[in-house]
Amino acid sequence: MKRAATVNGASSPIGLLRRLISSRALGGFIAAIGLALVVGCNGGPGPSGRGVDAPVALFSAPARLQAQQVPDAAPAQVLRIAGSQPITLDPAFVRDTGSAQYAVELFSGLVKLDSDLNVVGDLAESWEVTGDGSVYTFSLRPSLRFADGKALTADDVAYSINRALDPRTESETALTYLGDIEGAGDFARGSTGSIVGIRSGASASFEIRLERPVAFFLYKLTYPVSFVVDSAEADGDGWYRSPNSSGPFTLARWITGDEIVLVRNENYHSPAAISQVRIALIGGSEALLRYETGAVDIIDIGGGNVERFRDSNDPLRADYMNAPQFSLFYLGFNTEEPPFDDVHVRRAFAKAIDVEKIVRVSLRGNDAVANGILPENFPGHDPARAGLGYDPVDARAELASSSYGSADALPDIRMLISGSGLLLPAHVEAALFLIKENLGIDIAVQTTDWADFLDELYGPSGEFQIFSLGWSADYPDPHNFLDLMFHSESAENVSNYSNQRVDELLVSAREEMDPAARLELYEGAETMIVNDAPIIPIWFSVDHVLVRPTVRGFSRPPSIQEWMSSVWITD
Repeated sequence: MKRAATVNGASSPIGLLRRLISSRALGGFIAAIGLALVVGCNGGPGPSGRGVDAPVALFSAPARLQAQQVPDAAPAQVLRIAGSQPITLDPAFVRDTGSAQYAVELFSGLVKLDSDLNVVGDLAESWEVTGDGSVYTFSLRPSLRFADGKALTADDVAYSINRALDPRTESETALTYLGDIEGAGDFARGSTGSIVGIRSGASASFEIRLERPVAFFLYKLTYPVSFVVDSAEADGDGWYRSPNSSGPFTLARWITGDEIVLVRNENYHSPAAISQVRIALIGGSEALLRYETGAVDIIDIGGGNVERFRDSNDPLRADYMNAPQFSLFYLGFNTEEPPFDDVHVRRAFAKAIDVEKIVRVSLRGNDAVANGILPENFPGHDPARAGLGYDPVDARAELASSSYGSADALPDIRMLISGSGLLLPAHVEAALFLIKENLGIDIAVQTTDWADFLDELYGPSGEFQIFSLGWSADYPDPHNFLDLMFHSESAENVSNYSNQRVDELLVSAREEMDPAARLELYEGAETMIVNDAPIIPIWFSVDHVLVRPTVRGFSRPPSIQEWMSSVWITD
C-alpha cells in the first residue's frame, strides 16, 4: 500500500520514483500523483491492450544484467544512484514508497520477497505451518546480529511487532498488515496489555498464531511494519536517523536536499557485495546530466527521454532498460462528499475522460492504459476487462440521471494534488480539460507538499472531493489492491468507498484457501468496484532506467523490495 508521486504525468525515479505510495510519514505503498518528484518506488507495465502507439516490452534489459553469480563482498565497491527524500525511516511509520525504498535496505523481517516474488527466509531460515494454516513457527538463522554486533533474537522480533501495534506508537499500518494475529486488534485498541498470538521461545524460535487462516499472511510479513528494530533505541526521538540496523545496510549519512549514504552491514547474515551506496537526492534533468557525465550509475528517466534512449541510436541506448511495475495511478473521488456521493456523477466523470489518449499523448505512451485496478501481469489481472470506457454522450446521460440533474446544480468542486508551482501534471491538466469539454464543469485545484497532502488525504476533515494518487503493491496478491483500497473498514480506503456486497466478496476471499476460487471472488469484487467508480484508473506504470555497464546483478523489481545487496560493480 505504498503511495507515490509523479511529475507532469511522468513516473518518478529510483530514489524518486515509484508511483504508488502508501505512507504518510509504502504499499500496496501510496503513490501520490503531483507536481514534485517525491517517490521511491513505482513502475509500470507491459504490452498488450495498451492503446498506445509505442508498446513497452514486458521486460527489457541489457544482456549484461541477466542473472550472474554474485561475488563475495568486496572492500571498496560504491554504487551511485539518484533518489528521493524519505519522510521517515521508522518501519512502524513507513507508508510511502519514497520511504520504503530505504527502509527495506536498512531493516529486515522474518521473511522477504525474492526476485521472482516468492516468499523466502530473511531473519528466519525456515518455518512450519499447521495443517489448518493458523499457526506459524519460525526458526531464526543462527548467530544473528544487529549492525553494532549485538545479538538479534526472537525477543527482538516480538518487541518490534509489539511496538508497531502498541497504541502509544500510533502506527497507521500496523493493523493493516499485522491485524490477523490473534489478539493484535485488542492490544492495538488498548483493551489488553499483550498480544496473545505471538510467542518467542528459545532465542531462535518465534511463533505467530492467527485469529483465522489467511492464505497470504506470509506476504504481509514482507511489509516494513514488522521489521526488526533495536529496543534500546527505538523509543527515542529521531532514532531512525542513525539506527542500529537489522538489514543489509546501515545509514551513514542523511542530509536533507543533499544525499543519503548507506554502508554495508558487516554483521548482516548475507553481507552485500557493495560496500557503499551514495544516493544523490536529485531527479529529472540534473540526474540525467550527472549520468551522462559519469557521476551516477543508475537513474530513472521519463517523458521525452524515454524515446531518446529506447527508440534511437543514442550512444547510451545500450544502458536503457524498462520494467513493468505493480502500480496503479488514478484519479480518486471522496465518495462521502457531494457531488461524488452520487454514483452517477462519478460514472459521468469517468466516461468523460479519454484515458487512452491521456496515456498516449500526455504520458507519451511510456506507461500502460489501466483497464481496471489490478495491474498487468499481476495475479487476477483480466486483460479483457473493458472498464467504463470513454463516451461523452453516456457521460452526459449519467450526469442527467444523477440526483443533481445537470452541471449547473453541482456544488463547487476542489481537487487536491501533491506538488508545487504553477504547472499542473500533464494527466491532471488533460483530465480537467476533458471534464470541462464534455460536461461543462470547472474544477479548482489545490496543490500541497507530499507530507501535507497525505495528512489531508488520511485526516478527518475530508474537505477535498477529487485527488490524484497512485498505489504500488506490497505483495503479489489481489488483497493488496482490492481489499486494502476498497473494503469499507480499511484504513487505506481514502475514497471512503462502501459497498456491502463488495465487502462480503473481499472477506470471503481473505478466508478462501483455494487459489482459483479466491481469484474468482476478487474478479467479482473488481467488476463491481469499477462500475461504482470510486476511482478512475488511468495507467499502470513502467519504470524506465539507465544502468551503467559497470553495474552487475541489477534488476528492477515490480514492487518495493530489497535489491541493493545483490548488485556489484566491475571495472
